[in-house]
Amino acid sequence: METYRDKIDEIIDVNKNDNFIGHLSSAFFHKNKIVAEKQNELYKLWKSHQFSSIIYPVIKFKFNQEGEIVEINTEVNIVGKTLIGIYFFLGALFLGNLIYQGLIIQKDIISLIPITAIFLLLFGFYKVIGGSYKREKKYFINNIKVHLAIATEQELKNVENLKSEWTYNKLLMRFFIYPFSISILLMSFWAMFNGYYKGLLGIPICIAFLYSDIKLIVNKSKNT
Repeated sequence: METYRDKIDEIIDVNKNDNFIGHLSSAFFHKNKIVAEKQNELYKLWKSHQFSSIIYPVIKFKFNQEGEIVEINTEVNIVGKTLIGIYFFLGALFLGNLIYQGLIIQKDIISLIPITAIFLLLFGFYKVIGGSYKREKKYFINNIKVHLAIATEQELKNVENLKSEWTYNKLLMRFFIYPFSISILLMSFWAMFNGYYKGLLGIPICIAFLYSDIKLIVNKSKNT
């Protein structure tokens, strides 16, 4: 009898180690392929997409001796964790320097305005990354559930359609995140056209978030 472990083996395209080198290799050479590190009782699966090619989830399947799933966990891959850590470190360093120079050295209370604006921009970018990551995780897990026959595509769609996209929290989130995403996109394009190619990093993340969120709203509108 075919077990869940056997079925997961069918969808794995590439075998790699769940480490920094393995994920860098996945991001650059194995886009849109399901990559895995396989052990007897633990499989780790991930998939690097065109849009979210770096900050994507690793899905961990724990099996019993019969090959049946007993536990599923997720986490950000090691390259994504590293980039997020660098982002927070540099952001804190930059804001700390602005606060030190403006408030402590110059004693200028007006400097709170640009400091607050930059903090909101950094926070908004973090929320965009988080939103994109959560959608990638949900879609990846749902695709595996369909393959394993744990749920059908229609059942998963029905569950999603029952969740309203017009709650107060979701509207408030979009009110802040959409302008941030568009602002980051415009600044990234401006930086790119002016020779600052580091601005390229913000483009796929923002496009992935906006595209997936708008697509979700449109699909739910069609099904209601």
